[in-house]
Order: sequence, then C-alpha cells, then structure tokens
Amino acid sequence: MNEENALLRAPKVFELQVTVANSKVSETFELDKSVKSVNGIAFTSEKPDLLFHRGYARVEINKREFFPDNHAVQRIMNGVDANLDNRYWPLENVIIGNGQVKIEFTDKADGRTVFAAYTVQLYLDCEIELN
Repeated sequence: MNEENALLRAPKVFELQVTVANSKVSETFELDKSVKSVNGIAFTSEKPDLLFHRGYARVEINKREFFPDNHAVQRIMNGVDANLDNRYWPLENVIIGNGQVKIEFTDKADGRTVFAAYTVQLYLDCEIELN
C-alpha cells in the first residue's frame, strides 16, 4: 500500500442525550468520507450504572441492522479492566456506503436505579484513509 492510501485505526464517537426517563432517543450520524471500514462498536456513559441497567439500543450502519431493537446495551459495554484490544464488539463485513449510522436508544426503568439525565457515547472502531 502506498503512502497516499495508508489507513489509520481511530475511533469515531457519537453522543446522545437521554433527558427523559422511559423514553426513546433516535439520531442518525454521518461518517466522514475518509472512513473506509468499521471494525467494532462500544457503548459508554458518564453514568455507566444507568447505561448498564436501563439502556437498550438498535444500531444500523448504512441501513444494515447490527443490533436489533431493544438489544441490551450491557452486552456491548465493558469495564476499565478490559484489554485495549478487546474494548469493541467486533463487526464484520460493514459496507460503509452512504456513511450513515443510526441509533435508537431506549431508557427503561429497572427498579434498581433512579433516573438522572445522562449521555450515551457510541464508539466506532474505524479505519480511516489518510490523504
């Protein structure tokens, strides 16, 4: 691979604000044209206990569903003790196409937590073409 086609592995981060208990937040984000592939996905929050116990999500990239509606976010979260190479849920055969990432996030009361507004961060492990 020559220098002008070199790829760099880097995260892309998108944020959703959850401000109302038991609600659904939906947003579509655009990936930069320099993104050539998405190799993995991870969720985090400044209030990980709320995200873990209350969070459910649907994620699609380029209109292809990778996680169905009401998928428990706790399944694709990890703690600080996770090895750096294992922090993302691996994705395969992601066609970037129009470069759209759609997330539908649902907050559901669980009886163990008290709601407070929180931010959900969606991390994508991307390969970016350097110019």
